[in-house]
Amino acid sequence: MSRNCFLAALFVLFFVSTSDSSLAQFPYINNDRIADRLPKPFTIGNVLFEYRFADFDRGKDVITDLRKFLPPDRVVLHATPNSSLKKLFQQQLGDEQVFVVFVNASFANYGERQGYVWVVTWELVSKSFAMNNDISRYIAVVAGDGAVIEPQRYLYDTYPLAEFRQLNCKLSFADLEVNAELQKPLIGEEILNIAKEQLRAFAEECDKNEEHRKNDIPALILRLKFIDQEMITVPIRDTNEGVYHRPAWAVNFVDEQRTEKESDVIHPVKFTVWVTIDGRPGKLSLMSEDDGDDESEP
Repeated sequence: MSRNCFLAALFVLFFVSTSDSSLAQFPYINNDRIADRLPKPFTIGNVLFEYRFADFDRGKDVITDLRKFLPPDRVVLHATPNSSLKKLFQQQLGDEQVFVVFVNASFANYGERQGYVWVVTWELVSKSFAMNNDISRYIAVVAGDGAVIEPQRYLYDTYPLAEFRQLNCKLSFADLEVNAELQKPLIGEEILNIAKEQLRAFAEECDKNEEHRKNDIPALILRLKFIDQEMITVPIRDTNEGVYHRPAWAVNFVDEQRTEKESDVIHPVKFTVWVTIDGRPGKLSLMSEDDGDDESEP
């Protein structure tokens, strides 16, 4: 398919999905528990997006009257990812051309102080999608008055351990910006030592838990050995001058015993400890693979 045909197909998809402004055409989420209506956390590459219920509080701007509710055609315009998000998608998917395709929209009432909220789903189409059939989706949330509710964003990585346990590292985008002008960059060796110490200290905490010791969690963490590190620049937000970026360190580790297999030698399974340029590491936690429960405290 030529690019022009592809774009035309996207336009048809977009038009058919959004041209009818009747709310009756869109699903209404009516879960008993308000917390269940929140979009689930999702990842795009090594970025975790997470909506918090506290961010939905609209205060005096709350919309509880459907007659004042933003119509679907305007909602899609408000929910369209901005330049910094598109740059982030390109970075994380490793493709300079990422098409953002409208999928669907739904709405729900989140409570007296939150009111009606639109949830809009976008599909990200790139070369990696064409080659691997991997589908990445971005979920945007728009309040009834048109304000975009931003998700919390984190540099993120996860690594399989044992007994359905995953080791996670999470570094908030907000941490990249804390006192940005006062941050004193450390050299690579200092960053490496901080990442190693973060792993060692977390293994020590896990060793205090009898179940974790039984499943060899501390020993498996300590088997992770340094392989390489790099500094990346992360698109943060739109400004009048363009897209604002902040740097961060990715310190990568591999399990030496696991890389004995030929397939893992070619494509080793890495675990990344994220660190700010001034030496603040991401938070480590354990998660259960079967139910996704975060076990942050060993």
